[in-house]
Amino acid sequence: MEHTRGSGFPCYDDGDVVVIVAPLKTYQLHSGVLRRYSHHFAEVLREEHAAKLSPKAVKDGVTTRYCLQLVKTQFGAIGNFQPLPVDKFGHSHSAGFSLTGIENGRVPDERIQYWDWLFGIFYGKAPSFDDQNLATVLSGCMGLVDVAETVQAVDSVREHVDLALLRQGQVLWNSVASNPVAWAELGRRVHSPTIFSEGIVHIVGKWNDMTEGTKKDLHPDIRAVCDKKYRELEVAKEAIELRILGHYPPFLCRDATTKPGRATYSNDIYMWMAICFYRQWFAQAISDGRNRVSRDGGYEFYHQIGHAGQAYLNHETFLNFHKYFPMSSKACNVLEANMGILKNEVKHFVKDILESTVNVDNVTYPPLRWLTCVKVNKEDYPWHVEEPDTSFPTDQFTMTGQSPENDGDNDDDDAVMCGRGGAY
Repeated sequence: MEHTRGSGFPCYDDGDVVVIVAPLKTYQLHSGVLRRYSHHFAEVLREEHAAKLSPKAVKDGVTTRYCLQLVKTQFGAIGNFQPLPVDKFGHSHSAGFSLTGIENGRVPDERIQYWDWLFGIFYGKAPSFDDQNLATVLSGCMGLVDVAETVQAVDSVREHVDLALLRQGQVLWNSVASNPVAWAELGRRVHSPTIFSEGIVHIVGKWNDMTEGTKKDLHPDIRAVCDKKYRELEVAKEAIELRILGHYPPFLCRDATTKPGRATYSNDIYMWMAICFYRQWFAQAISDGRNRVSRDGGYEFYHQIGHAGQAYLNHETFLNFHKYFPMSSKACNVLEANMGILKNEVKHFVKDILESTVNVDNVTYPPLRWLTCVKVNKEDYPWHVEEPDTSFPTDQFTMTGQSPENDGDNDDDDAVMCGRGGAY
């Protein structure tokens, strides 16, 4: 049976735990529910710690067997729940009053609301966040997370915090883009995959522009994920740059069996000139530090390559080039046309790193000036725990009953599966 008293939160007449969070603010709840949703309560509310009620107390309907009081350990801290002794009549003399029939009072402490929300969640009641704006929602979410961490019940509030924040839509994603470190930390605390991943992607994209002090201040779990993803992205960038520098249009290639002479190569002289001009521009960009080592992580550089066309090495650049290497009008157009072919071929190499994995809408948010292509998988979450492999071992027998040594497969097929003989 439940009924409403005081602040409106349901108190249960058959609850066996009285929880005191303030002198005039108490809850009467069930130990089974508290143990189910909180690791801390599961440790404190053990059966051996329960009071042994007298037959008369049981006959009179007394159910209280535990009493927990919130005790602040230092100024500004939420504190810890400490058990108070309960006698055989369901009273706690340490608390200074009987534990049965207590009316909840109004206490001028905003954390009271957070305890209401937390205990309400334990009983299937969603918290009522103030969703006027992101600031009020975030304040409520952080308060709820703070009290949940006190009793090791963050897992119970994760979905509610996620839902409240995600309702803010682009306002949330814009805020994450502006301050990814704080949001990644919140995502880590509440084990929110969406918010944590969004923050990590932005941090990695801004990595070259962050100071060493800021990086050192990151939580070790966040720093480890960022270091890993940054290294992966750097390897991808280096491979892309090497691939671009080593690219030749297929039609330039010759077959040695045809014994190509000077004339066959001279027919492609304008493409060879375009390649020379392109690689000079690329080398200059590397020398100037405009590639992956730049503060924007190469964002502008790779975007120019990805857009091709007049995004770089445009018509004005060619006009300046021809001041030193004059050509006929027709030759100028042919050379520029070949450069366009070359740029269109290499732009596909940067396609993957120009993709975005974040939720920011560039229509409502100024264009991001950093790469947001990193993918954060569940294995990257600090709270992720690998599930044990319970499948039947297949290293002894194959599905057909043959041994691996005599499975009837062709060795060449095995080589292909292993990647041997394939083109890189």
